[in-house]
Amino acid sequence: MIRKNIQEENIVYGVDFGSSALKISVCELLDIHEFEVLTSMKFKYIGPMNKKLFDRERIKQFIERAFSRIDRELSVSTQQKKTIVTLPMAEYKTDIITVQTVVKNNLVKFENKIELINKAKEISSCGAILHTIPLKYTLDGESVPDPIGLQGEILQMDIFVIGYDEFLLEHFKSIFEELSIKVGKFVAPPLSFINYYLNFVPAQNKAQNILVIDFGSDVSYCYRIGNSQLATFHCLNLGSEIITNDIKNVLKISYDIAKKLKENHASLINKDDEEISIDGVNVQLSLLNEIVEARYDEILETYDNVPSMHNVDGDDIKIIVLGKGHPKGVDMYLENRWKGKIQSLAPYIADTNYMIAVGNIQYALNNEIYIPQIKEKQTTGIITRLIHIFEDLF
Repeated sequence: MIRKNIQEENIVYGVDFGSSALKISVCELLDIHEFEVLTSMKFKYIGPMNKKLFDRERIKQFIERAFSRIDRELSVSTQQKKTIVTLPMAEYKTDIITVQTVVKNNLVKFENKIELINKAKEISSCGAILHTIPLKYTLDGESVPDPIGLQGEILQMDIFVIGYDEFLLEHFKSIFEELSIKVGKFVAPPLSFINYYLNFVPAQNKAQNILVIDFGSDVSYCYRIGNSQLATFHCLNLGSEIITNDIKNVLKISYDIAKKLKENHASLINKDDEEISIDGVNVQLSLLNEIVEARYDEILETYDNVPSMHNVDGDDIKIIVLGKGHPKGVDMYLENRWKGKIQSLAPYIADTNYMIAVGNIQYALNNEIYIPQIKEKQTTGIITRLIHIFEDLF
């Protein structure tokens, strides 16, 4: 039941353009540390969501209808909606850039960080820059945790840069502007996940080194988190749909039957050679699984070849599997391949469908993008702000 005494000026929408659906979590900021999730909704796309077939007007109408539906649910219609948005498609680009500067008066100040961030942005070829995350500081050749206030002559930074396709970003910016929807920040999925993970998983269960693979229908992401900090991130416009099409083309069957075979019978670990029948089509399980594993393995190999994706000891790695596009048996398959252990989020997170959308709200609080207007003492929210462990200078 949604509360009636909602402060409309404190409503923020976490918006996640997923692989197959738009997911929106509506939250009320209770104070600078806490917020409450009022409702969450999912809206399946009504057409392809990719760059080649980008239909601006169709997407605009789709977003408008989604927010109108939520307004009816909440019985609230704010004059200008405030959002934090994760964009669709695998159009993110990343790079690690090393830059350095001479420190004026031999005393490192915050302005030196900003100077190096700007240098990295000038060098970057990642498109429209969304995030710049310092990975390592070196002062006069020695690694330091945070150089501000230290004395030295040469400051060097390794900066992780995340960008997005400029063409698409400009279109999404203009769509939200035309709908009078304010975007406080466009956030890449790993940053939303980090904020969510750090706040929901108990301290004793938090892993130091995590490999996350998110496998949707048309898009997949893989990223590594080390010591609560994003270490590397890669994405592909490949997901479960291409596996369905492989089954369809190799077995020369309809798309619908191929999808049923993939969802109900295909496995990465089942070695049975029995024959199954579905809708009048007979298929050898071994052949079906061979088709599925070949494509899934090809996608994983792309991620394996990303620098820094696997540069920690296997015993220390926890693997988190997100998305509904993975074939059956994925947990055991990935543990054997990546020499880590699966960490399930089920004990700590009620519904992973809205993890990125809600993570966007936590990101907004941690980075003070939206400051709540407090009129009176608020009730305690369901999410508590965590001390900001990683830096995201944007």
